[in-house]
Amino acid sequence: MKQVFAERLLVDKLRNAVQNCKSILGMSKIRVDQNIGAPERMQMERCLTENYLLKFGMDYFGKRDLIYVDMQGDRDIERLYTRELIAEVGEEEAAEMGADVEDAGEDE
Repeated sequence: MKQVFAERLLVDKLRNAVQNCKSILGMSKIRVDQNIGAPERMQMERCLTENYLLKFGMDYFGKRDLIYVDMQGDRDIERLYTRELIAEVGEEEAAEMGADVEDAGEDE
């Protein structure tokens, strides 16, 4: 029971931190991860890192990498299991990744 309570405290810490960063970054109205893109995810990760992990220690949210997993949207996770990565990414994102947009979806 003690372990369950400790785990719940860590989950609450993470949720409170995310809500605080959403407020700081002006993302309070965003409810679903599909409504934010890669730049906003990076802003969120930077906020969490600077305001919590660097201030309170790298294990502030527990001894695991929850931020990395949490910052992956369902579309990002889906891309991990498909070869159609670039085809699903917009031209701007593909350019940031260093890919030729004309080559999108072609097998080498």
